Parts: sequence; C-alpha cells; structure tokens
Amino acid sequence: MEGASLGLHHYQSNTQDNLQPSKVLVTTFKDKTEVAKNIFHVNSAKDLIDQSLAQQTGCVLDRLLKYNTDFMKYIDVDMNEEELKDLDRYHIFLSTQGTQVECVEANQNQAQPHTEGAGGQWETEPSASEACQSGPLEKCQGENDGVHRFDAANLVVLINNKAPSVLAEYEKSGTLSLASRKLLVRTGVSDLVERRGFYPSNADKLMLAKSITTIFPSLKIKIQEANEGFEHFYDPVSHCGFIELKLRNCGETFMKIRDAIANAESPVRLLE
Repeated sequence: MEGASLGLHHYQSNTQDNLQPSKVLVTTFKDKTEVAKNIFHVNSAKDLIDQSLAQQTGCVLDRLLKYNTDFMKYIDVDMNEEELKDLDRYHIFLSTQGTQVECVEANQNQAQPHTEGAGGQWETEPSASEACQSGPLEKCQGENDGVHRFDAANLVVLINNKAPSVLAEYEKSGTLSLASRKLLVRTGVSDLVERRGFYPSNADKLMLAKSITTIFPSLKIKIQEANEGFEHFYDPVSHCGFIELKLRNCGETFMKIRDAIANAESPVRLLE
C-alpha cells in the first residue's frame, strides 16, 4: 500500500513538472524591424505566439524561428510540433501587411495577359516553369511581377544583369565550371539577402534551389532515389546545401563587420 502511494506521488510530481511553463528568450520583429526582447513563460509554441501578438496589436504571424545549436543559426520550426525547453531562443517575425500581400498574389495569379509569340497568338501567358521547360533560356525572361519571387523567370533576369557570363557559358557548353557555379550561388544568395534579409524562409530558399536546376538542368544531382536533384543546393529536411552555407557565411561576415564598427575597428581588416 505504501509502495502504491509512493508511485502515485511520483506520477503526480512528474505530471506537475511537465505542466511547468518553460522560460524562453524571444526577439520580436515587426515588418523585419526588431521591436522587442522578452522572456516569456509559456507551455507551448502557440502560447509564445499569442503573447507576442498580444504585445503587437494589428499584426499577423509571418515566421517562427528557433536557434539551432547544431547549425549555430536560427531556423524555421513547426509551431504544432515544437517542444519548448528552458532558455530556448526564438525569433518571431510579425507582419502588418500579410493580408495585403496575399491579395496582390491572388490578383496576379488571376491576371494572365494575352501575349503574341513568334509563332502566332497565345491565349494566355505561360507560367515561368512552363516557359523554361518548353524552350531556350530567353523564354524565362518574363516581366518581374509586383511581389518578388525567386522563380526561374526572375532568376534568369537577375543572372543576365549580374552574371551574364554564367548564361553564356551554359549556352556554349551545356554545363558550368566550378567558378561559375560559385558565382551563380553567390548571385542568387545576394539577391535573397537583399530582399529577405539573412533569415529567408524555407520556401524562398527552396524556390531558389529549384529555379537553379530548372534553368541549368545539367546541375541536377540525385544522391538518393527519392531526391529531385536540387537538394545539394538546398535540402529543406536537413537545412544544408550550397545556398544555406553561403547564407551562413554572409551572416557571419556581417556580424564581424558590425562588431568591428561598434568597437571602432576598421572593417577592412576582416576582408584581408
């Protein structure tokens, strides 16, 4: 009887421990601008988000990132599966324009302009992916839509402006040298950072990786049967790849330069 009582006490103690809120460190960004740093005591990721939204009225959740000690950077997490622990660090990105962006994208998807092609009349403008798969690279050079996306059409325009030698080399040889591949990734990531900051979403990184292999199909590498061939540029499961590595290097360089400026040192030394 005494043993049963001790067992019940142990169960109740563990249950109470599991219900104890976790103390987490949260940095909140509104429209990509840091607005607050807080310590929240919460039981779930939903509680964490609710408390952040309560402090910033008129906002919607954009992204939730958690500091990953393995990758030494903040990565996207699933709020429905996230398990909180004491002293976990989070970045919460809120937006005051989320619904406006969704409306713009919806209107653009519905508005498909009539275009006259070289062979006659098209009923509607083909999508970027259809254009890239159906003909030469020139078909990918469509107009840039209002909400920037890292699809093949926009990437071709970017490469043509920033690194035309990459397109010329591929048109001539059907592949790219190591130097050109590095230039390709650097060009894409630089534009990604310029438009999305050092913590772009998984969707943006994934679209950039897929766009690269759509424009340059010979760069596909299928390491496993289930892979599609773009994963060496960015793998959304492991958060690895050339794009992720370049983003990490850019972030580290920026932090060093910022610290050097704060300490009244010459940032030029970091580039020597």
